[in-house]
Amino acid sequence: MKLWVDERERGRFLPWFLEKESSGLVTVEDRDYISLPTDFLRELDEGTVLVTDADGLEHKLVKAPSLDRLLSEKDEGGLPEAYYLFNGRMYLRQTPDAAYFLRFFYYGKSTVLADNDSEATHWGAEAASALVFGSAAIFAGTVLQNMKLRDSLAAFESRALDNLLAANEARIHSGSSLLIED
Repeated sequence: MKLWVDERERGRFLPWFLEKESSGLVTVEDRDYISLPTDFLRELDEGTVLVTDADGLEHKLVKAPSLDRLLSEKDEGGLPEAYYLFNGRMYLRQTPDAAYFLRFFYYGKSTVLADNDSEATHWGAEAASALVFGSAAIFAGTVLQNMKLRDSLAAFESRALDNLLAANEARIHSGSSLLIED
């Protein structure tokens, strides 16, 4: 099951239940980066990073188009205004001149599936059918060497993943107002 989850979390589609908000991210004075959370998979599509100034006001950071572009910006130090993610770090410009709190929204790795009677979380709670059929298909194809069974289970997994994708899209668009102009 862990193999199946790991493969899905490296894929193109990540569902809503992997969305997270960072906690405890604080810049260090005169250091132009912070480490990303250890469970970081990738940034949310919106790329929202907020920094809190000395007055307690939050400001949205702009994502730089490249690390080279960010690092070539003039840097006089101060409240960060831009960022770029690279190699497990969030690089910042301006280099912080004090400790500032950051809020960062991202997709995070799910918790490890427990082999006991504890309550299922993440994939086990939200996508149990896909997880079970997909894991069984892997087992059937590798351990049992039964390709007919593997293909049958993979078809069930595919339908369950389609349902998960539909549920994810529904969450994105539910309650949205569409603006239609002439």
